[in-house]
Amino acid sequence: MKSLSGCARVTWISLAALGLSIQFSAGARLQAGRVDRNGVIAGRLVFPDGTAAADIRVSALTTPIPAAGSSPAAQSRNRGRNSGQLLMSVARTDRDGRYRLVDIPPGRYFIVAGSLDAPAYFPGVLTEAAATLITLSAGQTLNATDFRLAGPDRRISGRVYRDGHDRGTDVVLENTSRTYSAPIDRNNMFVFPGVPPGRYNVRVTPNIGPLGLRIVVADRDIPRLEVPVPRSAVTGGLLTVRVSANSGAAQPKIQVRLTQAGSPSPAAPLKKTVTVSSGTTMIEVPPGEYLVEAALIEPLANGHVIRSIDEDRKRGLRQPLRITTTTLIRIMVGPPLARE
Repeated sequence: MKSLSGCARVTWISLAALGLSIQFSAGARLQAGRVDRNGVIAGRLVFPDGTAAADIRVSALTTPIPAAGSSPAAQSRNRGRNSGQLLMSVARTDRDGRYRLVDIPPGRYFIVAGSLDAPAYFPGVLTEAAATLITLSAGQTLNATDFRLAGPDRRISGRVYRDGHDRGTDVVLENTSRTYSAPIDRNNMFVFPGVPPGRYNVRVTPNIGPLGLRIVVADRDIPRLEVPVPRSAVTGGLLTVRVSANSGAAQPKIQVRLTQAGSPSPAAPLKKTVTVSSGTTMIEVPPGEYLVEAALIEPLANGHVIRSIDEDRKRGLRQPLRITTTTLIRIMVGPPLARE
């Protein structure tokens, strides 16, 4: 016993004198008079093609019987969950897809990624039954193998914004292992009902060059994807044919024939024949010069004929016609012109 002047009486006891000792396992810490034997689980989350899955939530989830030693803070985070399972640690992946789950009590855990409503389970499955449990010892730092982010598939939708043209009929999402296509409707909208997680290049077809647009499909839907398609991205030739028929005329059916002039293969020049009627029809061909012919497939009952074929804003049709990314011709159907 020792007495400190002006202070409360303090008793000092030597553990060695009592024949006692304290040993700490690797990674254990003494905090506030207790031994902290919690551990760490670290690893890397990747998409199915092996690229890093950045900024995705990863969690350590207990089995239905909670691990011993779960803290009040962990129980508070899980208030309202009906399964009896607890989230013992939560982190987000860095730019390289790496995560580090800390301060986890010894026990067996599911490692889950993404939304808890529809999570992916380590090592890359969609159900607990197929998942691999991670067993963590006291004070252990466990480096897990790569966790491949499985589905569920996500809904991707949005709008195409064209700059001064009406090219492209489909939006395409593609990476090294998958390609998905969705049609563009009359309101320039598109929908992909289900796309697996991954990084995707976005493009528009046909005859549209690279757009430089990339998206990451991860743990949530993408409801308002904007896809701009500038005129400079248009690569193929497009002939727009507009047929106008005077009121009272029967619905004309017109055969438009394009024959490439100066073909690289003179013996077999490129030819394309398309049937058009009143309204607008677009014909896609490689850019170049073409001879253009138009004829009624069958005579009209009212005697109307093709009165003129005009290049846009010009009287008459230049032959051969140079077809570029935006070329327009107008076909007028009506009564025969009066003979002079």
